[in-house]
Amino acid sequence: MNSIYQSLDALNQLSPIPISAISGTILAIGLAIITFGMAISLKLSYFKEVFRKPKALLVGLLLQLVLFPGLTLLLVVAGEQYITPQVALGMILVAACPVGNTSNFLTFLSHGRTELSITLTAISGLLSLVATPLSFSLMGGWYFQLTQHTPEQQGLLHGIAINPMNIFTTIFVLVVLPLVLGMLVSYFFPRLSGKTARHVRIWGIMLLFFCVVTALLSNVQAFTNRLEMIFFIVFVHNALALLLGYLVALAFKLTPSKRRAITIDTGIHNSSLALSILFNPAAFPTPVLAMQLTAAWWGVWHILSGVTLSMFWWVNKPKK
Repeated sequence: MNSIYQSLDALNQLSPIPISAISGTILAIGLAIITFGMAISLKLSYFKEVFRKPKALLVGLLLQLVLFPGLTLLLVVAGEQYITPQVALGMILVAACPVGNTSNFLTFLSHGRTELSITLTAISGLLSLVATPLSFSLMGGWYFQLTQHTPEQQGLLHGIAINPMNIFTTIFVLVVLPLVLGMLVSYFFPRLSGKTARHVRIWGIMLLFFCVVTALLSNVQAFTNRLEMIFFIVFVHNALALLLGYLVALAFKLTPSKRRAITIDTGIHNSSLALSILFNPAAFPTPVLAMQLTAAWWGVWHILSGVTLSMFWWVNKPKK
């Protein structure tokens, strides 16, 4: 196990790798189209129901803001001998980020409550302006207090800030605008909803797999030479996120469709935000490759795991 730790630590001696923006751009455009397609099958009354019975929404926010970051802290402290501070902080930063926009389609694919997922994505995104820097600072500080690392390694814990305009733009372009347009089309052309939902599922799966393959091919050298040690760590971290979301939703006695939405939203995080923070010289003057790779691999893996789980739930519809 010491050799694994040394291999992870050796990542910090390598130069940073460029993360391709091609797949991210394609995914953003595709998600906006998919959100439009999903919105055709939604009604305004569905969103009213989310706020009229807000327990599921509050459970989702509790998982995003408290439980999953807390679980991540326990994980990196318990695995101190096998996880370097750089990788640990990368995991903490991803856990501090809001729900990823991909979760909306994956919830739709899973026969989950799509309106719940969309609402949770929007609210957690807005809260991330304060919640992400605060969570990263608190959890990162507690990590160094609970472990035996040197003061020099504590220098990795930088203060971070998030551009509010980027958050608002992302939510408006990828969530609000296509959602409103789709619901307007549904209202004026109701016959389109059934056919559109079927095609959205098929084309959405193809789009997500295309983005994953593009990300892998565009960074193939980094993935083959440097990620063999990070792969297992991200796999466990993401699996625990999905399991935590499902068990907490089950403990609160949410309906099966709401459990699916909460599970997906807990396991899908906005790793693009984490990468934008890590590549920002104001936040990290000296690039930390291990943190960058952790966030980058999270961005690939959570789509793979999310699509796999969603396809399983697609063929196993929840009981009403």
